[in-house]
Amino acid sequence: MPIQMPIRSLPLDASRFKTVMCVVAPHPRVNRDTGEIRTDREGRPLYVVSVSVQHEDGQGASVLDVILAGEPQGITEGSRVIVTGLTANYWQMGDREGINFRASSVTPESSPASPAVSASASSSGSAGGRGKTQGGDA
Repeated sequence: MPIQMPIRSLPLDASRFKTVMCVVAPHPRVNRDTGEIRTDREGRPLYVVSVSVQHEDGQGASVLDVILAGEPQGITEGSRVIVTGLTANYWQMGDREGINFRASSVTPESSPASPAVSASASSSGSAGGRGKTQGGDA
């Protein structure tokens, strides 16, 4: 039976993570069937940045694949980043469902001494803590 979720998009609190770091450099989000780069409603190319987020208590971490419109600049693997406008979005296609994460921007943290301002999220279900269920993303 599908999950009943009245809220399809949920903004996430940026103050909940101690550290946010890029673990996979930005790359285009590609349609698996056609090989074309996916775009948003305005025609901007979509990119994915995988970030590791350390929980505020320092006792755990999660990896989120964050989708954003336009190619982020200055982000490399291992760099600390700031995620702005993060939302968790429920999706369903046929018998598949899950949660993906979107942000308005992912930018390099200005200096190592500044606090990481990122976003809070909770992963759902399976898929190794990557925030989506078996079956992929929408």
